[in-house]
Amino acid sequence: MANELLVTNNEINIDAACEAIGHEWRTTINAMFNIVELIRKVDGKKGFRELQEELEKRGIMKRSVFVMFKSIAENHLIQSNLKDKLPPSYNALYYVAKIDDVEIFQTAIKDGTISAD
Repeated sequence: MANELLVTNNEINIDAACEAIGHEWRTTINAMFNIVELIRKVDGKKGFRELQEELEKRGIMKRSVFVMFKSIAENHLIQSNLKDKLPPSYNALYYVAKIDDVEIFQTAIKDGTISAD
């Protein structure tokens, strides 16, 4: 969305700003889950360790962040169809990924213990 639509006569167009920021935030969340899916596709394949090292070498992703995303990807309870119910932060999602009990995970989603907030 064009920046000029966000501010008119030095006043914020709240609807336009919310729409623009919301769109970009959803894009960020979608990108995070896309990274999880990409790591799932390559995990365990020949060259996986080299990929991790090359991402860091190229300044794309630090090793610690890669390890967090790998942990998230390894927990198959975390699926993109739940992204609206999960925290939109890879740090928070990393801790959620430590829950491997299906019943506990589903209950925590259902009762709001785990949420996008």
